[in-house]
Amino acid sequence: MARRVAAVDALVACIDLIVSRDEWRKANLAGPLLELLFALTDLQFGRVAPILKKGKNNGGRPASFSDAVIRGYAAGIMGGLMKHSGMSKSRAAAWVAERLTAAGWPRIAANTVAGWRKDALENPHSAIGERYLVPIRLDWSDPVATAERLLRTVLYLAPKK
Repeated sequence: MARRVAAVDALVACIDLIVSRDEWRKANLAGPLLELLFALTDLQFGRVAPILKKGKNNGGRPASFSDAVIRGYAAGIMGGLMKHSGMSKSRAAAWVAERLTAAGWPRIAANTVAGWRKDALENPHSAIGERYLVPIRLDWSDPVATAERLLRTVLYLAPKK
């Protein structure tokens, strides 16, 4: 509840900033934030506004957006290692899994990371698929150094599970 109140306060501050500028106010940039603000407030009364309703998924347990981002980056690191360092699929998946586990995440199996990559490749317009492409498009002239740098980004986004 305290986090929701903090989110509402942050939204109010953003809305105040937007309406303080004539061009932003005229463009109605605060409109979507107001809708979100009202939806968060409605939750306190037991109503789930359409903007917060669950989207359709393709079966299975849906991942949160933040989990999809992390999985996409991890899968992209695996793909980059395969493409640019010559690592096999199983070795690249193990490399990522070992480092996530060493950083304090619960044990992640290499086949889980490989599954994230498969999901990203099969669903390129999903959150995981779009995030997969971010690391892939980078300069991989030093593959291991690039993978280590990208992994630090992943760990910054989600230090521990």
